[in-house]
Amino acid sequence: MKKESTKKIFQRVAAKFDLRGRDKTFFMRHGDTYLIVNLQKASGYCSFYINGGLSYIDLLSSTDLVCSPFSAYNNQSTQFPIHVDFRAENVPNSPITQAEIDAAASSHDAIALENIIFIALESMILFARNHGDRKEVRRLKQAKLFPAIIKKRFYAIRSNLYQKPKLTDSARFQRNIYQQNAIKPGVAQANSTEATAPY
Repeated sequence: MKKESTKKIFQRVAAKFDLRGRDKTFFMRHGDTYLIVNLQKASGYCSFYINGGLSYIDLLSSTDLVCSPFSAYNNQSTQFPIHVDFRAENVPNSPITQAEIDAAASSHDAIALENIIFIALESMILFARNHGDRKEVRRLKQAKLFPAIIKKRFYAIRSNLYQKPKLTDSARFQRNIYQQNAIKPGVAQANSTEATAPY
């Protein structure tokens, strides 16, 4: 009888947690945060890694939102951006280690594999739910309790993402005419009690 692949086991466990996705990448949303999990084969031997990513909706552009979260690990030019990148064993107080994942993989025991994947996904989901907001992630990172890779965009200020739209040529022409009239003698201030407001 053919042994069940690690990918199939990963998919089955992901379904138990109502994670959405396909192939080796699944996701769920907690408030304004996406948790994305991914199964990655380790090069050179039979083990694997379980990657995790956090993406914050208020840091995503309209172009980013066109992509589905399951594209986050596709290594293509168009993919869903991840702001915080980590692995299952990086979760603070993680109940598993990479060595335990390696041992389960080398045993080729489907029950052991399913158990270790279940524990990994459960700990990642609980972390995202309870500690996944930007303030808490920043605190854990600074305290050296969460050895994640934090992308530069994570530190962006929300207001910088919404810049004032550029004026059209017509609007710019009208603004210039208004400003020219506003500074003419007798126009900028009709009398001592009434002043014009610049555009």
